[in-house]
Amino acid sequence: MKVCLITRYPWSIFWGGAEVQAQYYLEKICQYENNIEIEFIDYYDKNKKYDIYHFIGIDYSTSAIMKKVKANGGKVILSPIFYLNSKKERVAKLINNYLPLLQTNWKLYGAAMKSADIILPNSHAEMEQIINIWSLEKNKFKIIPNGYDETIFNQVVNINKELINLEKYILCVSMIDERKNILQLMKNFNKIRNKVNFSLVLIGDIRSSDIKFKLEIETQISDSDGRIIFLGKIENKDVLAQWYTGALAHILPSVLETPGLSSLEAMACGTPIVVGDCLPVREYFGKYANYIDGNTETQIIEVLLDINNNKLIKPNAEYIEKFSWLEIGKKLSKVYYEIY
Repeated sequence: MKVCLITRYPWSIFWGGAEVQAQYYLEKICQYENNIEIEFIDYYDKNKKYDIYHFIGIDYSTSAIMKKVKANGGKVILSPIFYLNSKKERVAKLINNYLPLLQTNWKLYGAAMKSADIILPNSHAEMEQIINIWSLEKNKFKIIPNGYDETIFNQVVNINKELINLEKYILCVSMIDERKNILQLMKNFNKIRNKVNFSLVLIGDIRSSDIKFKLEIETQISDSDGRIIFLGKIENKDVLAQWYTGALAHILPSVLETPGLSSLEAMACGTPIVVGDCLPVREYFGKYANYIDGNTETQIIEVLLDINNNKLIKPNAEYIEKFSWLEIGKKLSKVYYEIY
């Protein structure tokens, strides 16, 4: 069986959760599956043929590519990584049901969902929303969760004190854009930084194209008296695991997540997590996370004070072992065999 993975963008231009997901699919299936040949698609080899084309992430061009694949006899799997707030969900459903001639991205997304032989959402919440918008049959779906690398992110990480010389800090590992809500976190931290005894460490790259947004990020850092520490992106996962392990908490106050890879990694390291409250996130972390409305200033401030007073809900690393990439890879290989 020959499988190719297709992500939305060239990695040198954009790298995010979908790309990490695809990378681990390949790595873990190659680790223990001898009967599945899996690789990333080669856009420049016109002679390459595959049995299964697995799309990870969805955009306006996905349906057109799928149509070509199916015309040539290929099977199509879609991991959409798709979740909307309630307002956008209503708009998408309205356009799909009542404005059939209006061409929008929602129509193109719907065409991709309908073209796929099987859809692999990361959560039941994601599946239910897709069914609600595009009226698809439930038997078209199989849940394949997001995951974490259990060989790196675990509770036996040793911290190099020369590398991480902060005594007390909270951590946010995330791309920095509007949806992740990091700017709001920084503003609220600066408001109360003199009331707490820790620093805020940010790891990730700035993804917003809004110049004003970038300037505001820089302003919050410069106004923090050195208490907001921006490290940029850290490629070395062993180093990243040390940052997770040493943190008082990991905080990801996103408006929407499905569910946030860094939250999984942090909990696997035994670090308490604070997460933006939405259905996919609750599905993953249950009673072992601290939930906030990232749009509400008071809730972010309250949770920062809770961290300072050691009042967070404790994590349960064993609870999320089912989300290890090895286990996810096994589930995915079963789907490949079923569709082949």
